[in-house]
Amino acid sequence: MAGILIMLFGWTAADSLISVFIGLLIVWSSWHLIRDATNVLLEGTPAHINLAAVEEAILETDGVSDVHDLHVWTITSGREALSAHVIHAYSISQPILLQELRAKLLDRFGVDHLTIQMETADFEDEAISFLSCGHGVFSIGTRVVIQSAPGCARTARKMRALLSYANHRTRLRTFRG
Repeated sequence: MAGILIMLFGWTAADSLISVFIGLLIVWSSWHLIRDATNVLLEGTPAHINLAAVEEAILETDGVSDVHDLHVWTITSGREALSAHVIHAYSISQPILLQELRAKLLDRFGVDHLTIQMETADFEDEAISFLSCGHGVFSIGTRVVIQSAPGCARTARKMRALLSYANHRTRLRTFRG
């Protein structure tokens, strides 16, 4: 097209203008692809999933009293993943509850890749962290328990000293793994 304009009218700026127009057309037509790819790479919630509706579906399940740390993201095109912490009643069977949640989330939202941490009301307040070199730090109320694998006692002593400095009662225990 630009060549015809240059030959007929001698208008050399047509080449640059049509090139810019084609570049803008490419960016405009690929905008949805760029936006969706960025959302997948940043692990954003898929546009077609309402996070509040997912939370409501989990909460309306018998035996569930609360849900927190709820995340939904796209693994690959057309496949979503979900992770959540579900607080349930003591009387409910965890495997049965997990089956109910898995079926409900698949039927309503198409989410088939789930990671659900089951918790009871008592367990919710317990912070559990696992650190490098085989350490486990358990915080229960104001008491902190450090578990250390054999060969990692030096690092565990440093952790205990830091925690003691923060006015926590600590206890060091070696476990076999």
